[in-house]
Amino acid sequence: MPETAEQTQLATPAEAVTVVSPILELVTGAGLQGERAATVAAIFEDFDKQAEQWMKDAAAINVTDITQVDDMKLARESRLKLKHIRGLVEKKRVDLKADINTRGNAIQAAANHLRDIFKDMESHLQESEDFEKRYLADLREKQMIARTEEVVNLGGNPQMLNLAAMNDEQFAECIQGLKDQAAAKAQREADEKAAADKAAADRKEAARIAEEARLKKEADDLEERKRIADENARLKAEADKAEADKLALEAKQKAEADERDRVAAKEKADRAAAEQEAADERTAKAKAEQDKRDAKAKEERETREAIEAAERKQHELVAGRQEALADLGKVVGFTQLSKLSDDDYATLLNSATVEHAAQVKAEADEKAARQKLADDAAEAEATLQRLKAEKEERDRIAAAKERERLTAQIDDAAKVDADAIEAHAIAWAKQNPEVEDGEVKYIAAVITYLETAAQIA
Repeated sequence: MPETAEQTQLATPAEAVTVVSPILELVTGAGLQGERAATVAAIFEDFDKQAEQWMKDAAAINVTDITQVDDMKLARESRLKLKHIRGLVEKKRVDLKADINTRGNAIQAAANHLRDIFKDMESHLQESEDFEKRYLADLREKQMIARTEEVVNLGGNPQMLNLAAMNDEQFAECIQGLKDQAAAKAQREADEKAAADKAAADRKEAARIAEEARLKKEADDLEERKRIADENARLKAEADKAEADKLALEAKQKAEADERDRVAAKEKADRAAAEQEAADERTAKAKAEQDKRDAKAKEERETREAIEAAERKQHELVAGRQEALADLGKVVGFTQLSKLSDDDYATLLNSATVEHAAQVKAEADEKAARQKLADDAAEAEATLQRLKAEKEERDRIAAAKERERLTAQIDDAAKVDADAIEAHAIAWAKQNPEVEDGEVKYIAAVITYLETAAQIA
């Protein structure tokens, strides 16, 4: 790297390549012509040549990896040297511009040109110098975000974990634990879903069986009503036939009696008592036979009605039991249920009650599990938003600190320049002892000049 000296005359870097300097063109463009322009350009020629060489050397320093420690150190050393050269250029500008405005404009143009070049190189080198800080901060930030996203994706709560303090082995153990929990949770949810699907299928099958039972019951009831109607019709026909037979018999008996009365009319007196007795016997016999038939018909009707009443009562009992079991989700066929004893039915009812209670509990647990999943998802989303907000706040604080750092840098540079001015003032006062308070007057003149230069700029 080129070395600089405190004196006005600076050494040209050994590696410098001779190029056509743009300084003369800048000085001429500022309004200075001829020998005066050449003189001013010659003053800054060495600075321009050094700038050309430094541009090449600074461009060769490009830090892109955290292991380039030597390059980072070289970047700092080079930046400080460039800063010193820039200070010398600025001092030369101040000295030269004290003549006249035209000459000052030419000097200002040359100095601004060199100042911009050196500042650009310093910025480049400063960026390389601070690469390690930016790299480590960015690495920590990316690691924190990646770890947080991985924990959230596995259903974990980053707020409950000190992710920043974990080393890689501890974080791997944490992730494995979350994966095991997630796998267990997934298996539990799969089992719950399978149980819910089975329960739904059982309910659907029970509904189908209940519908089949209802349709069969309606068909059986229709057939039973038809059988009863047919039986009533048959009994009515038999009763009508018995009544007709009775009337026919009575008509026949009456005809026979009339015939006997006609034939025996002339013997009426002699046989009246005997015929009356015979007639009474036939009448009693007919009445006894009719009473016997009526009693038999009544007995058959009462027996049939008793059987029908017993069957209806049994049917209502079984139907009530079937409905009670159906309310509990238990479907049993009518015929099968009608064969159960009271004890067997009580056992079946108790079992159905227990199963129904378990099913109701399972459905409630499933609903609670779904609600918990929704709550966990909402909490994970809130955590992610909070982390984003925290990152934005950190970025804001870092920007504020960067502004403070730049302000401190400017203050440091001003102090260095002030120290240099003070040293020059002391040296000038020693060289000119005849001037009273030479140091103070020198500094006051510099301040006045800087204020004037600031107004012109």
